[in-house]
Amino acid sequence: MVSTIDTTQPETIARRLDPHAIPMDKVKREYGLFVQMVTNLLGAPPETYSYLSLNPVTQRVYFAMQSLSQSDAVDAGQSTLTPDLRKRIMLGSSQTYQCDYCSAHAAGMGSAFSGPFSPTEKTTETELSLVVDPMDQRLDQVTRDVLRLILSTSQMPSVVTDEMRKKVAGHLGPEGMLIAAMSASMMGWLNTCMDSLGANLERHFVDLASKHLDGWTPGKHARPDSELTNGTVQSQPQTNSAGPPTMEQMMQMKQAIMGQIGSWLHTTKTPLTPNHGPPDWLNYFKENMGFIPMYFQAAMAVPQSLMFWILLMRNYLFRDLDEAKEGAASEPILEGATQEWSTDDKALLLFAYFRLIQNDMMATHFGYLLSQKRQVPASRVNAVVAAAEKAFKSPHIAMVEGENDKRLNAAVTYVSQIAQTPTKITGTVSDALVRNCQSPSGVIEIISTLSLGQALHRFSNVMLPPGTSEFEPEVQQWLATDAAKEMGMKDCSRVSTALPAC
Repeated sequence: MVSTIDTTQPETIARRLDPHAIPMDKVKREYGLFVQMVTNLLGAPPETYSYLSLNPVTQRVYFAMQSLSQSDAVDAGQSTLTPDLRKRIMLGSSQTYQCDYCSAHAAGMGSAFSGPFSPTEKTTETELSLVVDPMDQRLDQVTRDVLRLILSTSQMPSVVTDEMRKKVAGHLGPEGMLIAAMSASMMGWLNTCMDSLGANLERHFVDLASKHLDGWTPGKHARPDSELTNGTVQSQPQTNSAGPPTMEQMMQMKQAIMGQIGSWLHTTKTPLTPNHGPPDWLNYFKENMGFIPMYFQAAMAVPQSLMFWILLMRNYLFRDLDEAKEGAASEPILEGATQEWSTDDKALLLFAYFRLIQNDMMATHFGYLLSQKRQVPASRVNAVVAAAEKAFKSPHIAMVEGENDKRLNAAVTYVSQIAQTPTKITGTVSDALVRNCQSPSGVIEIISTLSLGQALHRFSNVMLPPGTSEFEPEVQQWLATDAAKEMGMKDCSRVSTALPAC
């Protein structure tokens, strides 16, 4: 019997997690340096940290992800990407995804040195600073070309072309283009995660976006109960009475933050240690995926960006249940964390997601991962994809054939809802996911993992080398096998992230 979805229920995942949310004063004590870093940019730490901290790995990886995204180089003027262009990338990608929460935060973003964007009046200058339309002739050619690429990669399916990539590479160079791709990718993760949660938006950002973003409304991110049930209060904009930090102060903060990240990572089962370098980082993907994806090879323009992706892929995908249990006592990044989702199930759900959003390259890569490295039976892969496709076309709680796992069914339904814009996370879907996960931590774990899908979608589209016509040799060979055909993968001789599966 098919369980239909009641689309009238507004209850969000965040509201269902409210009784378990971590108080913000505790978050600030635990992650003070990182909270201060975000406060320098936004003026206030987002309330969503109360939810992300339910799964400590998610919160720590998120903070490290921000630090490894080269944002400090942008703020210090050491990149071809400027703070103004970074802001437009984050705002434009969020508006394309139709995430009201991230759009409001992106609108309020400033830089580490100038502080948050918090105008007192609506002027021509302030309004122009929020323009993200690549057709707007008031913007210079570089900004228009970058926005055209970023808005195109933020669509599902993508509509990026080689010509777009070439233009932006010519404007920004390999390093600047990579940082732009990482900014869009980080917003992809945030767009999916925050929009899925339906978290409460702080009053300051509601006022800012309502005043300065045409047609913006808080939607599901506004609610009458201004305080979480456990006493966490809304953040208010903060000002630094001593003025913006100096370069020396920023460097000191960066060193302290990287020291904290280093303490989290030095014992992880990854090559993210002082004794390893970029070749080892690339080999990490070879060992875990069976090949080195071409978009990660392109990331060598800024080797530190590989650390960004290893951190995300390892902790949101490759760290399996047994390893998590063994490492919890010895790896600082795992301290206090639990894990309830297996790598196989996470990879299955991401594969279904890429099929739904028609990212042919990522679907092929995850098909290879499932078939060749994880050795998941094609029958199970196809059952999950079929259930997701049915729920995508006709909203109902998915039923995976041959499975009796309500938690997996809820997650497949969730995938079908985040694969479209705007997302349609109804009260029924929220209830099924929260009720069937083993703990609130497990809810945040699977949301953060599946948010990785949108980050990879954007990054693979931007960083695909222009003129690429074939997959990696290992993947190309696999596509010609019966194993690939059994999973519905056709033998392709070309790569396309913008078109439906060939």
